[in-house]
Amino acid sequence: MDRENDQIIIPQAFVQKLQKALESCAFVFISAHTGWGKTSVVETFLENRPHTYVSLWDRDALKQAAADTTGVIVLDDFHAIYDYQGGDAAVPALLRALPPDTRCILLSRADLPEWLLPFMETGQMEHMPHSDLALDLGELRELLERMEFFVPAPDVLENLWELTQGNPSLVLAIGMYLSEENPLSPEVISKAREMFFPFLDRQLFRYWDPTEKRLLLLTSFFDSFTVDMARVLTGNPDIEPVIERLRQTGSFLSWDGTVYRCQFLLMRYYLQSRVLHVYRNQDDLRSVYDTLSLCCQLRRDYDAAVSYSILAKNRTHTTELLTAYIQNHPQEGIRALRNTYREIAESDRETIPELLCGMSMIYSQDGLIEESERCLAKLQQFGNRIYSGGKTSRTARCFTAYALLHLPHRTNAQRAQALDWIVDGQKHGELCLPAFSITDGQPSVFRGLWDLSDWPVEENPQFKSLMVQQYGKAAADILRLVEAERSYERGEYRWEHVAELASIQLNMQNTDQIGLAFATSALAVRVVCTQAEFPLAVNITSMMQDRIREDGPAALLPYADALMCRVSLLEDSAYANAWYEERKQERLPATVENCYLCLTMARCHIQHQEYQKAYTLLNWLLGPLRAQGRVLDVIEALLLSAICRRRMGVGEDTWRPLLTEAMELAQPYGYTALFAELGVALLPLLREISWPEHQEFLAQLRQSVWQQVQRYPGYLTPFNGGTAYDPSLPADLLDEQEKTLFRGICVRQTNEQMRESLGISGRQLTRLTNSLYAKLGTKSRKQIREMGMILIDENDNS
Repeated sequence: MDRENDQIIIPQAFVQKLQKALESCAFVFISAHTGWGKTSVVETFLENRPHTYVSLWDRDALKQAAADTTGVIVLDDFHAIYDYQGGDAAVPALLRALPPDTRCILLSRADLPEWLLPFMETGQMEHMPHSDLALDLGELRELLERMEFFVPAPDVLENLWELTQGNPSLVLAIGMYLSEENPLSPEVISKAREMFFPFLDRQLFRYWDPTEKRLLLLTSFFDSFTVDMARVLTGNPDIEPVIERLRQTGSFLSWDGTVYRCQFLLMRYYLQSRVLHVYRNQDDLRSVYDTLSLCCQLRRDYDAAVSYSILAKNRTHTTELLTAYIQNHPQEGIRALRNTYREIAESDRETIPELLCGMSMIYSQDGLIEESERCLAKLQQFGNRIYSGGKTSRTARCFTAYALLHLPHRTNAQRAQALDWIVDGQKHGELCLPAFSITDGQPSVFRGLWDLSDWPVEENPQFKSLMVQQYGKAAADILRLVEAERSYERGEYRWEHVAELASIQLNMQNTDQIGLAFATSALAVRVVCTQAEFPLAVNITSMMQDRIREDGPAALLPYADALMCRVSLLEDSAYANAWYEERKQERLPATVENCYLCLTMARCHIQHQEYQKAYTLLNWLLGPLRAQGRVLDVIEALLLSAICRRRMGVGEDTWRPLLTEAMELAQPYGYTALFAELGVALLPLLREISWPEHQEFLAQLRQSVWQQVQRYPGYLTPFNGGTAYDPSLPADLLDEQEKTLFRGICVRQTNEQMRESLGISGRQLTRLTNSLYAKLGTKSRKQIREMGMILIDENDNS
């Protein structure tokens, strides 16, 4: 700007404060960035008063000041004192040697140096920051009028002050482009900045050395930075003295005790604009973007890190960032992957196997099967370019193998078909399954690696080979985990399984297989709960939560919390209620990846007697679970749905087809654990249903459920607002008439039959029934019959 000193408006607040300071103090230190007009204002203030003006850029400035005879000294460009040898000692000596009636005004771009604090503490010096130089609204209007610029309406004038904070140079820069049509449009602000930038070029940029320029240019992309970040950005391990010099000499840097910041927002815009001029070579510019991406990654700002990595055209780093982003923040990371896929030109997408694999996975999760298969086909096509694709072609084959095994919509039968090619390819070194996956580190299938219910390990020897190839020594433990899981699902609840799982957990403790360690802990918790060892289950889950918080990945933590919620529902429900209150406001997508969280939320809805909410969530979830052949999860969702329909009372038998389908799915595999875990909530349904084709299996289900009832008699019970009840309650509380009435209701006697057996009138029967309801905490005969199912079974077992 060439006109910044044409017209000077002296802020009246500044004049009053400066006059008062000069009356009470010997020295006044004014600190303000370039462009605030501090020198012009002070010189105008003193224009009719003799004074000595010196700039510390002059080598003999301190000598000139010492020779003053006017009684008023202006030491300008005080930030240059650090170019003087021993300047921090020479200035205090000069100030102490001045006559008592001499006044000295020090003007600096930098903050007040620490070695001048003694003058402040003794009341000899007053500090005036840049805010004292700000124009108020009236002065801002006066400046525009004096320059014959357009003066906007009062509300726009206030916006102008907010934008400039009363900086006169910025007001002039914007004033040149103000118009009635566009008083403060983005174009006006942009032009004003561009006008101000040459001024900063002359005043600052040309004086910085290459290290200082790189430091300031690259740190301008961050709100704040640390010394470690500066080392990464500049590649200079000894950058700290440079930072301090820039801070002390007024280059817009400030220190708040923990980080450095750029004090002037416009300065950041200026420095960012200069990057493209300084790094004109494309390779140099890409290197800058790579460095910025690395720093953003260190700050865990994955959005910015991915953006800079794309600008750097660093494909490998971009995919690594997306992987880390998704592992730590799944929802935001998946959104970033979508955006990245859209930003890249279509012709380039098919040359990046990592993105094709990631988008195929996302489409699969969203239920867009055709889109997912289309991406997979492109990936396979690229992998087949053995002779022209080079290294990238081999990478594509690796991700093709991964997608064939891990795409959620693909069935276990489809995975089995791909096993021979994958195992053979890894054996001959043609491919190697990569770690990259948008579900990596998440229990996309909570129970082990995959849902192996319809994939018997003994019938797929190649599966064992794949495990050995992928996990080496850990493969044996993984296969043990799979077998232990299958045994548990078949109703084998033995303490030996806990010892087996503890051994597996111990082997995985010093590995990076935390996802599998979590699956092991979850299975151990389920086994422990069948032994009525509730405190031990809580302890195991709590330790797993702590390990995930410490070591990550963060994406596992919601599943660990959901596991703790399920354990809590067995007893006091305190943790479950807190979990439910925290999560119920979230719109949890009913997807396969979220199925464990959704099934846990459905249990909480049932616990709170919100049956319609639970049923709706389960109904949404069943579609994708069925489509992807998730047998165990389908069984669990059907059982919870049947409980909801039974308790909603919508249609007498609408729950029966749901329970029947669950039994038909479970019977071929002999799975009983999911039935047993629902205990008292499921027992009335099993008592009322018949299944002539498989009476033995139905009896087995009833027996396993009854055992769980004895362990946790209050689980998901709807009686008395969710309060747990004891199956022996009627025998302890009811008199003989009430016991007779209880049995009559359970065997569905009519009112007339019960009156005859009791020898009482209809009115007396009504009073007796109400007394029975009050003692049992029930509200209907239907609930009493559900209680009766348990009591009758208890008597049979005794």
